[in-house]
Formats: sequence, structure tokens, C-alpha cells
Amino acid sequence: MLLKVFKNEWRLMAREKTLWFAALLLLAFAIYAIQNGINWQSQRQTTIANYVLEAEKALDEQRAAVEEQEQNPDANNGRPAGGQPNRASYEATLPPGPLSALTIGQSDLYPFRASVSPFRRQDNLFRNYQIDSPLGLLAGKFDFTFVIVYLLPLLIIALGYNLLSGEKESGVLALALSQPLSASKLVFGKVLARLALLTGLVIVVGILGGMFGVAGSDVALPLDRLVFWLAIIGVYATFWFALTALVAAFGRKSEMNLTVLMSAWLLFLLVVPALLNISINQISPVPSRMEYVSKMRAAENDAQRKSSELLAEFYHEHPELAAGEQRRDFVSTFYAVQQDVESSVLPVAQEYERRLMDQQALIGTFRLLSPAVVVQEALNDIAGSSVARQQSYVRQLREYLLEWRSFLAPKIFRSERLASRDYEALPRFEFQEEETSVISARVMPGAAGLLVLTGVLLFWATAKLKRFRLVS
Repeated sequence: MLLKVFKNEWRLMAREKTLWFAALLLLAFAIYAIQNGINWQSQRQTTIANYVLEAEKALDEQRAAVEEQEQNPDANNGRPAGGQPNRASYEATLPPGPLSALTIGQSDLYPFRASVSPFRRQDNLFRNYQIDSPLGLLAGKFDFTFVIVYLLPLLIIALGYNLLSGEKESGVLALALSQPLSASKLVFGKVLARLALLTGLVIVVGILGGMFGVAGSDVALPLDRLVFWLAIIGVYATFWFALTALVAAFGRKSEMNLTVLMSAWLLFLLVVPALLNISINQISPVPSRMEYVSKMRAAENDAQRKSSELLAEFYHEHPELAAGEQRRDFVSTFYAVQQDVESSVLPVAQEYERRLMDQQALIGTFRLLSPAVVVQEALNDIAGSSVARQQSYVRQLREYLLEWRSFLAPKIFRSERLASRDYEALPRFEFQEEETSVISARVMPGAAGLLVLTGVLLFWATAKLKRFRLVS
């Protein structure tokens, strides 16, 4: 009987103009959002490619100067930068996430490049980077995840608030229930038809968006992530349909059902996330940015005052780097000063980052208070637009910076110049994505919780509908 209701509902939906209007509206929003994501991804990839190209060009010019000096040592080629280790630098960039065409998230807020040189400090990786308009950043990007998290529930409410009440108010319900048909089968048949239509549309658009996102590039579409991403959306849509079925099971009027469902939308998508953010900032506040800046400036001033002592101490701790006669030159002194400042300020920066991750952990603990928070965090993480991916980038940057220093610092303190072969051996940065299994371990608890909550709503709705009695 459920299958018959499902088929009949499909036939009715084919003639329902409101339903098709809602589907076309969802499709229009989805296409616009994905186009937005693809444009942002393309611009970010172009920007990154230009940064890396400029860095490689600068290294090539320095290597050419060194090769010319090696071929003719007595000639003055007018290129003093050639071979100087303190002039070598490279752009370490963070590419857009694997599914950034679908989920931009807060990626436009995070720094995505760092100019790595021997003098770059671990606490100050992103001193020089450009950001967009503050007003644009405040508004955020209109991406497909926004459509799913915020707009899809509104369409589900619009299509489901009168699942049972509409039949009752039109006088059709009494006739339908006089047949061998229960209220639960009637409601869930309608729910399944609408769920199949909307989720099917979202899945098709999501797959096409993922394919267009990697079109023209040498990056393969991460099918495992895409399937996981779409599965989360399926659970989220089922949750909202389960909620509409539960509200319908109470047998109230359509106006009351709409009021209850819209109140739930406001609660889950606006009120609870706002209260959660305020509460977490009170429970686990991030250290003051002003305090961090003050400590950094104090450490820099202190290090500048004792620069001579720092250089002597550095040579004492690293005698293998001392030249035959120790030199108090600007480059060596500046390097020692930066090392001392870093040792003073890095713990402050790491504490700031640790507290930020503590906040994320708290969000993970209380995210089930709002299904929207669960889904937003999950989709961002799977797509590669999360705080966790940004922190992984920072960790890899620091490791890369230490590798860069270990290659160049000895030459700085020994007053050695780079040979042409050294430029090929300079380490290049390539961001390593996390394994899908690692991301799944972060996402699954929230997704499982949402699935359980959906199951509870369905069970409750079924129990209510079994006891449903038509009262004229």
C-alpha cells in the first residue's frame, strides 16, 4: 500500500504547479551557488599558480646569475643577488579544497600563501597576504552548502507542512482513510515522494557540480568524498521530512503546522548556533590578539637590543656554523634575532591556536543541539573548507620552514654562496591532504547522532500516526 501511495503521489506531483516551482527554485539557487563556487575556485587556483610561477622565476634568475659566475668567475655580471642564501624564497600555498566548488565555507577568510625564507618565523607565517573587501568577507560566499543548510529546509517545510492537514481541510482525508489505508502509510508515502524528488535533484546537481569543479584540471574528482558529502545531505533532508511528518501526526491545522516548523527552522539555524557561539566564547575564550601582538613587539625590541649577544650565543651553541673568523654582519645578526623572537613568541601563537581548536572541540561536543551545525561542519570538513584543514596547512608550513632553514642557515653562517645545483635541491612545498578515513573519524560522530535523532523522529511520528483518529 505504501508503494501505491508513493506512485499515486508522483502522479499528483506531476500536476502540482507549486511543487514544480519549488523544485525549479531549488535548481536555480543550486546552479547559481555552484557557479559561484567554480568561479571562486578558478580565481584561487589562478592566483596560486601566479604566486608559484613568480617564485620559480625568481629562483631561475638567481640560478642563471650563479651559472654565469661559475662559468666566468672573474666577470662581474651585475647580479649580486645570485647565490646569496638570504635572498632565496618560495611561495608555500594552500590549494582550494577537493570539493570547494560545492563548499567554499570560510576558505576565503583563511590565508592561503606564505613567502618562506630563512628569516620567516613560525609564529608569523602570514605577515604579507592580501584579503578581499571586509564587507564581502563579512557577507560570505553564496555556495551550494548554504543552499542545502538554509534553503532546502524551507522548501521541505513549504512542501510538507500540510501533508495531512491539507487532505483533512479539503475533505479528502475521510475518504482516503475509509479505504484499507492507514494515516502513517498516507503520510510516509507523501514524504517518500517529496524526499525522492528533492534529494534526487540535489544529488544530480551535486555530482555535476563536482565534475565541473575539476573539469580542465589535472585533479581527479574525489568520489569517496563526494559520496560521503551527498550522504550527509540525504540524512539532513530526511531529518526535516521526519520533522514535518511528526508535526503532521499531531493533526493540527495547516497554519499551526507551518508556525511550528518555521519556529524549528529559526531555532535550529539561527538561535541555537548564535547561543552556541556565545556560550563557547565564554567557556573557552581565545587569548587576546592584542596580547599576542604586544608580546611579539616586546620580544622583537628586546632581541634587537641584545643582538650582539644573541649572535655570539648562537655561534656558541652551533660552533659547526662558525666561519674561520666570526663575523658580526647584518644577515647573521638578523637571523639570530629572528630565532630569538620566534622562541619567545611561538608559544603564545601556539596557545592561541590550541584554544581555537579547543573551541572547535566544544562545537563538536554540543553540535547535536542544532542539526544545521552538524551538517555545516561535516560538509565543510569533507569538502576541504574547515578549520582542521587550515590547521593542517599551518603545521605543514612550519615543518617546511624548518626544512628550508636546515638547507640555507649553514650557508648563511659560513658565508657560503649557493651553487647552481643547490637551486634544484631547494625543497618545494606541496600540501598533503588528509586521508578520507581521518576526516570520517571527525565527521561520523555528528552524522551518526543526526541519524539517530532522525530515527527517533520517525519512530515518534509512526507511533502518533498509528493512533491518529479523524475528528470532524
